[in-house]
Amino acid sequence: MKTISTFILSFTVLIGSLNAQMFWNQAAKFENGSYIAGPNTLSLNIVGSLTVEAWVYPTVNSGTRYIVFKGNASNGYYLRINSNGTVSLGTNGLNRITSTAVIPAGKWSHIAGSYDVSNNGYKIFVNGLEDASLISIINSAPNTNTDSLLIGKFGANTFTGLMDEVRIWTKPVSPTMIRKSFRTSLSISNGQYVSLLFSMPFQRINSSGTSFTIQDLSLNPISVNPTYNRGVTAVDLGGRPSDYLSGNESLVFEGNNDSYAELPTNALNSLTGAMTIEAWINVTGSSAVNQYIIHKNAPGGNGYRLMVNSSQKLSFSINNSVFNSGSAVIEYNRWYHVAWVVSASGGSSLYINGNLDAFYGSSGTPAANPENVYIGRGLKGNIDELRVYKFERSVVDIKKCMYESMDDANAPAGDCFVFNFDGSAWAQKNFQFFTLNGNTFFSNTAAFSSSSSPLVRADNINFREGFYKEITYRRIPETGTQGGMTDDSIFIPDNVTINDVNLYLSFNHGAAEQLSVTLISPTGQSYQFMNGYLSPAVGNNFTTIFDDQADSTLVNNRYYNLLPRVKTQGSINSAFSGNSSAGVWKLRIIDASGLEIGYLTAWGIQINNSPVIGIQNISGEVPERFSLGQNYPNPFNPITNVRIQMPNSGFVKLTVFDITGKEIATLVNEELTAGTYNVDFDGSNLASGTYFYRMVVGDNTNSGVSFSGVKKMILIK
Repeated sequence: MKTISTFILSFTVLIGSLNAQMFWNQAAKFENGSYIAGPNTLSLNIVGSLTVEAWVYPTVNSGTRYIVFKGNASNGYYLRINSNGTVSLGTNGLNRITSTAVIPAGKWSHIAGSYDVSNNGYKIFVNGLEDASLISIINSAPNTNTDSLLIGKFGANTFTGLMDEVRIWTKPVSPTMIRKSFRTSLSISNGQYVSLLFSMPFQRINSSGTSFTIQDLSLNPISVNPTYNRGVTAVDLGGRPSDYLSGNESLVFEGNNDSYAELPTNALNSLTGAMTIEAWINVTGSSAVNQYIIHKNAPGGNGYRLMVNSSQKLSFSINNSVFNSGSAVIEYNRWYHVAWVVSASGGSSLYINGNLDAFYGSSGTPAANPENVYIGRGLKGNIDELRVYKFERSVVDIKKCMYESMDDANAPAGDCFVFNFDGSAWAQKNFQFFTLNGNTFFSNTAAFSSSSSPLVRADNINFREGFYKEITYRRIPETGTQGGMTDDSIFIPDNVTINDVNLYLSFNHGAAEQLSVTLISPTGQSYQFMNGYLSPAVGNNFTTIFDDQADSTLVNNRYYNLLPRVKTQGSINSAFSGNSSAGVWKLRIIDASGLEIGYLTAWGIQINNSPVIGIQNISGEVPERFSLGQNYPNPFNPITNVRIQMPNSGFVKLTVFDITGKEIATLVNEELTAGTYNVDFDGSNLASGTYFYRMVVGDNTNSGVSFSGVKKMILIK
């Protein structure tokens, strides 16, 4: 027998196929004299202020090694590693400033050099910190030249090792900005990043197709294209924790009308009918103005607005008519997933963390207007993973995709776009592009103390399909600044013998190194995932999947992000193997710091690497005919079971309706092989009453409907 378990409203069950994080990270390998070349351009022929930076991983520690060179022996500029391992920025063939720090072989280091024409000053930065500074180096501005841009060589002096995030700016980047952006992969050249002339992150802006590229992705209108590969090869660093880059960022807004992102109006963002808008938001304080998540409306007239109002409630307006949410309050310094769905008939639904918070049956649809789109205007805090669809999304679809970021590879069909806000101004799925205004910047979670949304992307272990998951806001600790969090729990109905357990965990806390995290099974076995883990990042975010099969191990003082998965020092599977999976699993977190507080944001469990929640192939018997069984028990409270039988393979849709005919849950919506299945249905958050469930087989094929059946069930509380 096979078992399919689906829970409604009490917590999210993810079914389907599985970014905000850039999980396909690539680096470039330089060896045997290989390099990258770009043609001379007017913009690259810099004769004033500049900054050159890159992440480097030398595999040899001898000889002069050029990172970037533009010019010739007596003109231009360069950044290099010297034979003794120090770093120099040079102009016109002369080293102008040299670091005190030595760049080691076999380790990632960030190096940067800047020149300020206003005071003839030079600076060297190593790993985000200023290392050396000089001023009044007269007659040292780069001379004009017509030579090519070279990455990885000049003459016979070549770099051997790995390189990533090579960037050239047309200004002396400030120490603060170096610190803010050196662990961020940048594909933007406006707002705070307006002087970014050249950016080579070595991976494309989405995960579809070939990931590695040597294209300049600064998006600067005078950027350097094409570039030419002279033997450099790709190094795939995707799908594992990073010891030098952030994994999941967001946009940070100041809470005034000057801080926002702006999109030019076009057909894709002009929403005039059915629509859906989703985002993760973290409001960090009050604002003197309206806190808009997104708005496109003429002053006092047509358009749409989604916002957090002065009462900290989610609200929206259509054509200047304002509608407020229900009872939910958007508390400060907590991440929430919010969604606004407008039907073609003009009904509006507001969802917070996948739960319906307010419904207006006749709010209408937005009218067209010529205004641009504004993101985050007036909002104090963060916005992540903004999704805009020109169609209505079901609550099932919203819940399924809450925890994973989207790109071209997994976005739904239709007119839509997604901003991941991971250092890029590009949208995913369809072309959109934003410009930043005011003091708006990317969150740089691995370089500054800031929190992140609970997004993970792990297609290879069926993150969206195979995990029982719960979004929660448990305070860590429950009270005060020391002690235990109230245990959180997830109920798993499948009674199978465990051979593998994976744990998804996301929390924000300022002292993760003082936390112990323990998972307790229904039969009493437990495993401690963390106890004194110390991250080198000063950010207070922690999101990962603990998996014995991950290729990286949780090690103190190594990783700046743990996405998408990591293994512990011990074996999770050894702790739970051989026991039953059925029952209540508990997550226990104890804070020993006495210094900070935080919040558990979301967590989840995968059993036996299941590709879809609850499907367990226990019996190979093939039934003689299609059958939709009567649920048992019936009446029920709150869980019941439906048995279905399939004499052959087919596409199955099993749905639940209320007495008015409104669909309230999709329990199965996939191709199933021949066999007998159990489907568990949890009505914990439904009202008592009569419900109907319908099974249709074959409606997604050209052969027509093979079977259809409807039965009644009664929920009594």
